[in-house]
Amino acid sequence: MTKNKIIAINNKTNKPVRGRPFPKGVSGNPNGKRVGTQSFSTKWKKFIEKVAERNKLTVDEIEEQLLAEGFRRAKSGEFNFWSNILDRLYGKPLQSTELIGNLDLKIKISEEKKEAIKKALDSM
Repeated sequence: MTKNKIIAINNKTNKPVRGRPFPKGVSGNPNGKRVGTQSFSTKWKKFIEKVAERNKLTVDEIEEQLLAEGFRRAKSGEFNFWSNILDRLYGKPLQSTELIGNLDLKIKISEEKKEAIKKALDSM
């Protein structure tokens, strides 16, 4: 038995639209997330609580021990696990973007500041 698929088609090329397989207003997951699905942070909190209960410690003590172990391992260059945990709990840090090219910005700068900028650029 095959399911009917609704796919957005490009009018000019008659090919499926890449990156947007469904037309506006049609969901690829009409039923949504399953009931009872837990986020990573909820699962992490429950895990910490279980570990604390088994070791007869408080949640704060367990978190403190985990952070200490994480810092110990990070010092030796092993930080992927902790980096992934922190990214999942708090989101990835913002990444800087460097602009390359000629920007026609007109900014009024005093002569003193211009000289300081020139010296800083020359020392690079």
